[in-house]
Amino acid sequence: MKKIALFVSMYGILSSVSIAQTLNQSTHAPAIGDVYTFQYADPASLPSNLGNPGTGNTFNFSGLSIYPGTNTSQGVSVASTGSASAYPNANVAVQTGTDNVFYKSQSTKLDYYGGSVTLGGYPVVLTFTSPATLGTYPMALGTTNTSTVAGTINFMGNNGNFVGTNSFTANATGTLVVPGGASYSNVLRVQSFQNLTFTVSFVQGTLTVNQYDYYAPNYSNFPNPNNNWPVISVQQSTISSTIGGTSVQTTVTINSNYNVLGITNSNNISASHIMISPNPVKDVLTVSSDLPINKIQLLDITGKVIVDTKNNSIDCSTLSNGTYFVRMEDKSGKIITEKVMIQH
Repeated sequence: MKKIALFVSMYGILSSVSIAQTLNQSTHAPAIGDVYTFQYADPASLPSNLGNPGTGNTFNFSGLSIYPGTNTSQGVSVASTGSASAYPNANVAVQTGTDNVFYKSQSTKLDYYGGSVTLGGYPVVLTFTSPATLGTYPMALGTTNTSTVAGTINFMGNNGNFVGTNSFTANATGTLVVPGGASYSNVLRVQSFQNLTFTVSFVQGTLTVNQYDYYAPNYSNFPNPNNNWPVISVQQSTISSTIGGTSVQTTVTINSNYNVLGITNSNNISASHIMISPNPVKDVLTVSSDLPINKIQLLDITGKVIVDTKNNSIDCSTLSNGTYFVRMEDKSGKIITEKVMIQH
């Protein structure tokens, strides 16, 4: 499968904070060892409004139609890809199937050096000699940057050159609603836009990529502190050339754990009614509430139900160390989900 995300969709649990997060290298840039499992969604099911610039948005993706099956991207060393000589300035690669894209992750910014991508429906290999800056840190609402880019392109089996600009803006915050009704508060949206003019043999053309990435506080670190992925990414790419006409492609990806991690919706019990202890837990986890609880479930990070009980004590002594979720339902069907760590 060709890697379809040119920008940050292959690298961006709720938080109780009241403001949208500030992204930095550890919560935005790809890192070696990252593993991201995602699903594709039908672009025709996108909402008509992806969110307005500014605060107070409701990014409503509840009607998104998600395709079955999962895909995986992972952060790997540049040397392991066999392309270190083509991307000498990169220090991390993101691998999806047999395709790789390359970045230079720094404490102050993230630079993109290209790789194998699918844009406008065509397989393209980009090699940036002047990289595209995808983030400057700290990055919060209002952070913006424009960089001049240049490099080489392989398009339809032919080699050429390109020049252009890349810009990004952290331009919107709000609540993200996903299929199934779960929602994420204090979300930060980062919009990237790339505009390239290329020449391949006697063919001239333009390539544009417009991408929206939605980051939720702390969720970007799921399922381990080194994973930095948005909840949802929407990429709109267009290639126009003097012989091929114009080709447009919209690609939508969503973290495959989107509904496990979305723990706030209109039917939830307030977290003030629930207490789980100890956390982290070694042996027995105790759940207490001042409301009548109908069911308690323990889920792993994939959403698989490990324990389904009406008891307020869960034996965790035989479970592997890691991140789990306690999902509680009261007599009326209202639910709340809390994260718990098992550490023996």
